[in-house]
Amino acid sequence: SMNAHDSEYHKFLHRWSADGNVRVLKWLRHPFGNCGSPAVAIATIRLLAEDCIDEFPLAAEAVLSSSLVDDCLSSFPSRDVALRAQQEWSMMLAKAGMILRRFISNDKKVLAAIDPELRKAKLDFLNLASQDNSALLEAKALVVRYHAQDDNFTVRLELPTGFEGKTVWTKRQVLAMLSRLFDPLGLICPATIRSQLLFQKLWQLPCGWDDELPPESTVQWM
Repeated sequence: SMNAHDSEYHKFLHRWSADGNVRVLKWLRHPFGNCGSPAVAIATIRLLAEDCIDEFPLAAEAVLSSSLVDDCLSSFPSRDVALRAQQEWSMMLAKAGMILRRFISNDKKVLAAIDPELRKAKLDFLNLASQDNSALLEAKALVVRYHAQDDNFTVRLELPTGFEGKTVWTKRQVLAMLSRLFDPLGLICPATIRSQLLFQKLWQLPCGWDDELPPESTVQWM
C-alpha cells in the first residue's frame, strides 16, 4: 500500500458516467504505470524472497541472484531440481498474490509438467509441429536472447534509423551504439572490449561530441 503522504500526490479526476459529477480520487496502492512502480515491484519480490529463503530456498536464491528487472534466468543441474524450483517459485509468489507466468525451458519434460497457461506464449516447442519454427523459440531479457530449442544465448544489435552504411562517425554516435549493447552476463566481452577501449582513446583526442572522428579512429571503429 501507499503511505498517506505519497497518496496525496497520486490524485486523479473521475466520473462514473458521461453526465456525472467529477470527483477527485487518490490511489491508496501503487498503480501500474506509476514512475516508481517498477522499483516497488522489484523491491517487493526481493523482500518476499528474503523472507522465504528457508521455506523456498531454490526459488529465493534464483530471485536474489538470477533476476533482472521482471525476468529470471536460472539454470539447474537436473530436471528434478528444475521442476522443484518451478513449484517453489509459484508457491512463493502466491504468498504475495502473484502468478508467475511465461515459463520457458530447453527440457520438454520440464515444460510438459507446467500448466500450458503459465508457459511463454509462442515459445512452447511442445506444441510446435515443425522444426522450421525455431525462430519462434526465443525468449528475450532486455537484449539477451535465449533460444530454448538450441539452448544458447545470442545478442542482437539493431542499427538505429539512419545508421546503415555510415562512413562518417562522431564520438556521440559511437557512444550511442555502445549504449545499445547491454550484456549483463558478459557473454560478448571479447567482441565489445575493443570498441570500449577505442572509445576510451577518443576521450584523449581533441575532438568534440559532434566532430568527425579522425580517419584512423574511424577505421578502427568500422
